Amino acid sequence: MLLLPLGLLGGCSDDDDLPNVNLSITFNNAVVDGSVIYVVNGTPLEITSISATGNGSKALVTSATYYWDNLRVGWSPLAPFSATFGPSFTTEGNHLLGISMEIAQEGKSLGFTAVTYNVKAVGSEADLPDGTEPGTVTVNYTGTAD
Repeated sequence: MLLLPLGLLGGCSDDDDLPNVNLSITFNNAVVDGSVIYVVNGTPLEITSISATGNGSKALVTSATYYWDNLRVGWSPLAPFSATFGPSFTTEGNHLLGISMEIAQEGKSLGFTAVTYNVKAVGSEADLPDGTEPGTVTVNYTGTAD
């Protein structure tokens, strides 16, 4: 759905040993339309939480690293792994947001996954997709982490 949840599909190792989780990422001040996250120019884009629920046993995210336009801009080792991309990041135009995460699940090897999003900062709320307004939105993924 939202671009590529990179690494959610198993690599060359034994899939039985990889974490198998449901991953949720919650954004604030955002609109999701198709594969694009929209934010209004100069409004902070916030990640309010990142969480993992294990399929079969308990799981958790152990850290998250944030990238904006291919530059590493932050790291968080503490839940809920929130981050704010302020007005200097959300300038009008197209941007790329990346998040890489380490995933731990009971009885499994430590796993890694990453997601990328196209972010479009528009001039005003009138430029958002029809019938939408900025708010809180959660994006969910399911799969195994490499």
